[in-house]
Amino acid sequence: MGNAAGRSRAEQRGRRGISALLQLDPVSCWNATIAGFFIHQLGQEEAGTQQLQKAFDLDPNFFQIWSLRSLLHCERGDFLEAVAEAQEGARLSSGLPISRGYVGYALGMAGRRDETLAVLDELEELSRQRYVPAIARIWCYLGLGDHERALEWLEKGFEQRDSYLPHLRVNRAFRPLDPDPRFQDLQRRLGLLP
Repeated sequence: MGNAAGRSRAEQRGRRGISALLQLDPVSCWNATIAGFFIHQLGQEEAGTQQLQKAFDLDPNFFQIWSLRSLLHCERGDFLEAVAEAQEGARLSSGLPISRGYVGYALGMAGRRDETLAVLDELEELSRQRYVPAIARIWCYLGLGDHERALEWLEKGFEQRDSYLPHLRVNRAFRPLDPDPRFQDLQRRLGLLP
């Protein structure tokens, strides 16, 4: 019961935040992209898809549109399209670690384990040269279904103050972790649950 109530409150706050975001800057590609994804994740799939299309019309070369659309393709089980969109997002981002994480997620969801492990190796190598946010690895482990390693990296992300973590409640890709008390505890520490 507490989990459903917490999700409902988070969804209400999310909808208010999305509305404010779009009012503040209605021609921002970033705002339109984030709004479209979250609208979709909050259960309004058609409206979210339309908002993502508006973002795409604003700037078809914005990597995050491609990356987030890949997550939506994974939800629908369209893994071939998910991988293609994630790879295009990574190309457009010039290989940002987060975009590589989306590729790893899509590959993992598609059952392409060896390729996902190769992405994790790339991220490890890159981390020796520059900062790689925990969320990049978290995506890969979620795609592989390795919830233990995903939770381990979520804790590291919390310690690093990874800026993606406040979005955990909205993103459906994290729902498989909901039953785990460690995930519930993390969300409480983030202020996402009472």
